[in-house]
Amino acid sequence: MTYPSRIRWLKYLNHYSKALYRAANCQYQQVTWQGLRSCFYSSHCPTERKAEECGSVGQTHTVRDALHQWTRKFKEEKIPEPDLSAGYIIGHVLGFKRAFLDTPEMRAMYATDLMTRLDEKQTDRINGLCQKRLQRMPIQYVLGEWDFRFLTLSMKQPVFIPRQETEELVGLVLHFHRKKPNLHFLEIGCGSGAISLSILHELQQSTGVAIDQSVDAINLTRHNAKRLCLSDRIQTHRCELSDSPRLPDCIMGKYDIIVSNPPYIFQEDMPDLAPEITRYEDPKALKGGVEGMDVTLRILNMARHLLLPGGSIWLEGDPRHPAMIQKWLRTNPHTQVQLVNVLKDFCQRTRFCHLKYLPYKR
Repeated sequence: MTYPSRIRWLKYLNHYSKALYRAANCQYQQVTWQGLRSCFYSSHCPTERKAEECGSVGQTHTVRDALHQWTRKFKEEKIPEPDLSAGYIIGHVLGFKRAFLDTPEMRAMYATDLMTRLDEKQTDRINGLCQKRLQRMPIQYVLGEWDFRFLTLSMKQPVFIPRQETEELVGLVLHFHRKKPNLHFLEIGCGSGAISLSILHELQQSTGVAIDQSVDAINLTRHNAKRLCLSDRIQTHRCELSDSPRLPDCIMGKYDIIVSNPPYIFQEDMPDLAPEITRYEDPKALKGGVEGMDVTLRILNMARHLLLPGGSIWLEGDPRHPAMIQKWLRTNPHTQVQLVNVLKDFCQRTRFCHLKYLPYKR
């Protein structure tokens, strides 16, 4: 649940920094982060004008000016990853997309475009979006869109923002099930539709049902499905799972897989979440109960009524959850669900559980 890695940004800066130095008439030869900072702040570079007291950058002349000034302002206000926040907002206003910023073509273009002069309309738009970020609004909501795997999804407060870990979850699902192109799946807690729509996009004969307790989430999933021309292969329903043994009518059926990034934050961990999360995202999409497993256990309890024999359950969760799930399954054999694999995320934390419904042989 982190913003994109600073490492990717540094690699990107290192790649185009020589061209940037030439364009700026700076005299640095060694390509380093310190050198880049020096270039921005050095007297060799064009004079940078200070931001106005209210925080807007009203006298910006070039893209580089705006990047420098807003990065500095975000640092002063202790905004997380200030360089990324400024870079994403400015790139968005100029028509760049996040997924393209790490390609050779965009690196080459960006070095030149840093010296491009901004017009008044562009400057005003950058200032307006940066003001929202100063209020700790997540960058995804500020931009109103975000890339997830191969899709650009609309983002809207307070719908849960998909993270990098969830992109990995989708990758695992596709890796294990790509040989079944007509996969029929159920997603529990669809949010913006990131998981379901990615599966539909990459397995073009697949079909799915997606549910969420939030009206805002269902409306956003439907909006994204329509934008991406995927509405004909997905059903969306507002539905909240409960501890009742009766299944909601909207999900009745047999599925090849159930996939979910359920609310999994421990109750005791909720106060420690960043302001970007607590102020803007739906708390019901985050709070998983005392041990972060309320929705997870409901999924495991109902799985045998929804999955075909041998069907899979894919869950994202807290690193503490795999051991807890295994212990719970041992004391609840009636579920006929077995934990078959635990996988790590890009930070090498146990994050994903692959389970199967394996009914008793009679």
